[in-house]
Amino acid sequence: MKVLKIFLPILIVPAVLTAQNISSINDIAYRLVKSVRAANAEKVVLITNKKSYSLNETIYFKALLTDSLTGRLTNRSKILYADLVDANDKVIHSWVLDVSNGPQSGNYTVDSSLDGYYWFRAYTKNMLAHNMGNISVHPVYVFNTKKITTSLSNSQSSKANETPIITIYPEGGNIMSGAQMLFGIKVLTENGNAIADSGFVKNNKGVIEARFLTNERGIGKFSFEPSIYKTYSVFLKTNGKYDSIETLQAVNPFKGQVAIMELTAQNIKVRVLLEDSIFKKDYTTFLIGLHNDSICFAATGRGMYELNLPASNFPSGVSSLFLFNENGELLSKRNFYIDRNDLNININTDKQNYAEREQVNLH
Repeated sequence: MKVLKIFLPILIVPAVLTAQNISSINDIAYRLVKSVRAANAEKVVLITNKKSYSLNETIYFKALLTDSLTGRLTNRSKILYADLVDANDKVIHSWVLDVSNGPQSGNYTVDSSLDGYYWFRAYTKNMLAHNMGNISVHPVYVFNTKKITTSLSNSQSSKANETPIITIYPEGGNIMSGAQMLFGIKVLTENGNAIADSGFVKNNKGVIEARFLTNERGIGKFSFEPSIYKTYSVFLKTNGKYDSIETLQAVNPFKGQVAIMELTAQNIKVRVLLEDSIFKKDYTTFLIGLHNDSICFAATGRGMYELNLPASNFPSGVSSLFLFNENGELLSKRNFYIDRNDLNININTDKQNYAEREQVNLH
């Protein structure tokens, strides 16, 4: 794919669009918001007072039932179920919480039978029936000194023998040819443990195209310029040597991509690319910026182009850019995060001094 040396910035507000484009972009925006709202569901936020515990310590947790779209508290379901389970999904303890009046909490005291990783999970009956992906799972670690030798040796042995699983995230969801592409990468073991190590991407000619490092969460990134005529494999260092454990998906000649070239507090620089099989100078695309279920930006463009979006259009948090063609088909999606640090939080107590175990009321 040939990348234009000069991009034509196109930023057209609905007031100056033609009647045909007004109908098209409005229809696509309406259907997008409708689809997002239809997918809205309950989501559980589950937090504990610490990440690791020792013998006879008490684990305190709090569960909040929220709206998955807005993040606000909801009482759509009145009852929330919570379990503490081990690595074999055996239930250690269960709670039934009444969340009709807001967040609820619980606790569990660690006994000598616990050692290693455990998980809290929280869910409603509605989640079990319709949206299991929104069940909240929160890990905790129990440090049992009576079993420390056996636990450490088993942990090290199992981690060394676990198979690495790599997930590749091409920017915008598609791998494009003829342009520098950004990739995210996540490396976990088959049991969900993060792998912090090094690796590289090599083409079918044996040439290394990119190198990467993953952090303590198993997350990293790399970039290179893919070719439609080559294939690419990901190599990861395991047990002192590099093994090929993943093959990148091939370039799809019928795809497009929306990429963010620069993100500042004032400006979002966006690039739209089209592969050779669909590229035409008058190929029309619609770019829609969405935060939750609110349209923050809408524009139409032709061919391949760059444009600048005012960051002030988007609130703090995660927003998304959707790229559609004239038929309403989604070509690409790119999430991004804006952090304005503009929250003002005031915390007040009902009095200044308290006795031991006395209730503190916060406002």
